Amino acid sequence: MNTIIILFCAVVICKTDAASLSGAASAFSTAECGLANINLSPFAAHFGTVDSNRDWYPWTAQINKRNGTLQSQHLCAGTLISKQWILTSASCVSKYNATEEYDITLGEHTVSSRSGTQIHVGVSKIMLHEEYRAYNMKHDIALLHLDVPVEFARNIRPACLPDQDFPTDSDEELYFNEKYVTYAGRECVVLNWADEERERQDNILKQSMVYIFPRTLCKVITRHTPGFFSPVENQDDRFCAASKYSKDTCQARSGSPLLCKDDDANRFYLHGITSYGPHDCGMSLLPDVYTEVASYRNWIEEKTREI
Repeated sequence: MNTIIILFCAVVICKTDAASLSGAASAFSTAECGLANINLSPFAAHFGTVDSNRDWYPWTAQINKRNGTLQSQHLCAGTLISKQWILTSASCVSKYNATEEYDITLGEHTVSSRSGTQIHVGVSKIMLHEEYRAYNMKHDIALLHLDVPVEFARNIRPACLPDQDFPTDSDEELYFNEKYVTYAGRECVVLNWADEERERQDNILKQSMVYIFPRTLCKVITRHTPGFFSPVENQDDRFCAASKYSKDTCQARSGSPLLCKDDDANRFYLHGITSYGPHDCGMSLLPDVYTEVASYRNWIEEKTREI
């Protein structure tokens, strides 16, 4: 599998410089969006996956399944994108259809212990993408409408969204928003509550440094490596990313955000939502497949205007 990483860096130069993602103002382009309480940690890039600290990434949301008692069970992750909307994967929330079965925890980076600064919010509406199908995992995206708006604070802030059709994994730089850009080869961060070694949910939010694969390499790997649900194609709303140090996705990562930092604006933009990896959980050096948020920006705007 080391040949995958060698081929990856042969196809595109691994780089860490950022391009500006600023675009037209909308409900999801606010002064508060994408402001983390930390820069990307140098040690995370060297060691792959590390625990995050409290408040580092204030947009992470715990999506919980109510079990009829005072306790809730953590299902998966989501991302706060405005005062009343969570973005996640359809595979995360497709099993349970009733809004009363869910609650959301914001402002907390641990699952089993609480700091006292977190808030719990109910869900008033679930919107799965109309074309989502579990058998091929295409259009794996969903919106959750919170029953009350939240107030932003140091530990609760939204992530920024990229503009529609931003070339996240283009094999070459494309002219977009008055400059040539692509994030293929960029190092970005994935946030999740997955324990990769034991292939289960962990208590502490993890940050993993990953590289976005160029589309051509993603197509080759997902088509010719056994275990992927369906291959990523040219005209596809998904992309691949992997760490050189850690393993691929496990069920506890569903809905987890992949964010890239725009150094020009010093903000984090939500580029991917964890969808799936190979059938065999925890395979080293194989990529995860992510829903490409830039392909759904218009869908997000349209659906959130319905309420």
